[in-house]
Amino acid sequence: MVSYFVPRGRFLLKAGNIRKAIQEQQQPKQVLHNGNWPVLRHFRQLPANAASNESIISKPKQQQAKKQTQLQLRQNALARWTGFLLRWAPMGLCVFGAIEWQFHKFRCGRNGTQRTASEFQSRVYCSLPLRIISRCWGWLAACYMPHTLRPYIYGWYSNMFNVNIDEALYPDFNHYASLAEFFTRPLKEGARIIDDKSPLVSPADGKVLHFGSAADSLIEQVKGVNYSIEDFLGPLQTVEQSNEPISYAQALKKKRDGSTELYQCVIYLAPGDYHRFHSPAAWEPTVRRHFSGELLSVSPKVANWLPGLFCLNERVLYMGKWKHGFFSYTAVGATNVGSVEIYMDSDLKTNRWTGFNVGAHPPSTYEYDELHLDAKKPDQPGQKFSKGDLIGQFNMGSTIVLLFEAPKTFKFDIVAGQQIKSTILQNTFTATTTQRLYSSGSSIGIVDYAAVKKLVNEPNKLLIDVREPKELQETGQIPSSINIPLGIVSQELAANDQVFKSKYARDKPQPDTEIVFHCKAGIRSLKAAEAAVALGFKNVKSYEGSWLDWAEHEGLPK
Repeated sequence: MVSYFVPRGRFLLKAGNIRKAIQEQQQPKQVLHNGNWPVLRHFRQLPANAASNESIISKPKQQQAKKQTQLQLRQNALARWTGFLLRWAPMGLCVFGAIEWQFHKFRCGRNGTQRTASEFQSRVYCSLPLRIISRCWGWLAACYMPHTLRPYIYGWYSNMFNVNIDEALYPDFNHYASLAEFFTRPLKEGARIIDDKSPLVSPADGKVLHFGSAADSLIEQVKGVNYSIEDFLGPLQTVEQSNEPISYAQALKKKRDGSTELYQCVIYLAPGDYHRFHSPAAWEPTVRRHFSGELLSVSPKVANWLPGLFCLNERVLYMGKWKHGFFSYTAVGATNVGSVEIYMDSDLKTNRWTGFNVGAHPPSTYEYDELHLDAKKPDQPGQKFSKGDLIGQFNMGSTIVLLFEAPKTFKFDIVAGQQIKSTILQNTFTATTTQRLYSSGSSIGIVDYAAVKKLVNEPNKLLIDVREPKELQETGQIPSSINIPLGIVSQELAANDQVFKSKYARDKPQPDTEIVFHCKAGIRSLKAAEAAVALGFKNVKSYEGSWLDWAEHEGLPK
C-alpha cells in the first residue's frame, strides 16, 4: 500500500468550493421580476449608468468576505475529509490500510522486532478471493494450447523463470498440449542421481527456505518467523500420546531414550522448477491428513512476512515412520496451484470449489480429512516408498515440508537460500554430491508401433489405455488393450487379484509383468507409467506415439 499526503490548503479548499458550487446548482433557480435568469447576470457588464438600481460592493468588503469564507472552509475541513472517506469507501479503505501499515511498521521498529504481518493485515490478506483465482488459473492452464502458440508461450515462460528444458524428457515445446502439461513435465532418465549412501536426499528441485532442529513446539518457517508444530500437523494420533505429560514434539518421537531429535526442512518450488516431488528416504506412510485451508502465496517474501503461513494454507500431510522413527511429508498448496496430485491416492481432491464465500474460512486448523493408509487393503491407498520414488506433483510451484526424527548426530549439508538440484540432506559421514529423482532399479521403457502390434498375440503382457471412456467411444481402442483412466490407475493396480480380474477379465499384473501404457499423444501414458513404477512394477513401458501413431499406421480416424 502507498500513503498519499494531500496539502490541506489545496485539495480540501478546492473540494469545499466544488461542494458549494454543487449545492448552489442543486437549489431551485428563481426568475427575476424582469424575466432574466440570475446566472446570466454573471456574464453581463456593469451598467454605465451611475443611477443603476444595483449597488456595487466595495473592494475592502469583498476581501473581508473572502477571508471569512476561507476561515469557515478550514474550520470544516475535518468534516469534509470524513465525508470524502465515507462517500468513496474503496479509497477510504486504502488510506486506512496505509495508515495501519505505517503504524505497524513504526511499532516493529520501536520494539526492535522483525516486521511481519499484523493480525489485521493477515485477515485482510486471507479475505482475498485467492481460491477462486487459483481455480480459474487451474482451468486456464489445462486449456488446449494451439501448436502455433506453443513455442512462443513456453519459450517466454522458460526465459522468464529460467526453465532448463534440456533436462526434460521431451525438450520439444510442441509436445505439451497445455500449460499444465508443461508445468508437470518429466525429466530425462539420469537427470538426477540418487546418493545411496546419504540417509536423506532432496524430495524436489527448489530453494531451501529453512532447516534445522524442531525440538520445541514452535519451529521456524524462515529465520525469525515461527509456526506451531501442533497447528501444522494437527492433534496427536492416539489418546495415549495426548495424555502423556510431555511436549507435543516429544510425543511425536518413536524413540524415548533421548538419542533422537526432531528436524525439519522447508523447500520452495519456484514456477520454473521441476514440479514433481519424490521420496527423500525409505519410509512408510500410515496416515494422510488433508487440511482445506487458504491458498496464500508461499514465495520467500510472503514466508518472511506472514507468521504461521504453512498452518494457514491448504496442505496434504502424510505421517509415518522410517528407520530412525517418526517421519512426515507435507505438500503445501499455494496461490495459482491448480491442484496437488498424489499418484498413490487417487481419491484425494485439493483446491475444491467452495462457492463465492469470500472471506469465510475454517475456524480451526484442526478441520481436516483423515485417512488411515494400509497397503494390505485393496480399497485403501498405501505403500512403502523407496528413496527417490515418485510421489506426486504440483500443478504450479509450491512448498515441501519435511519433519522427521533422526539421531542427534544428524547434520544437514546445506545452507539457507541454497538452490538445490543435488543432494541436500545428508549425515556427516557421507561425502557424495549427486542425487537421482527416479526410483533406483526401475526405469520406463519406450515402445513403438511395431512392438505394440505384437502385443495382440502376447497375452502374458498387458496393454493399458489410460484415456477416458468417452474418448474411446469417439475413436475406438487398440485391440487387446484394457481401459483404466489415468485418475484411477494407481488405485486399480493396487487392488487385489479378484477385484482386478472381475473388472477387466485379465489377471492382475505381477511386479515383473510387462505393462505398456498408452493414451492419445503419449503424455498421460508416461504419467501412468511413473505411477506404476511408484507402486513397485519393474517392467513398465510407454507407447510414445500412442493412439495418434497407431491411427496413422492403421488408417483410422484420430
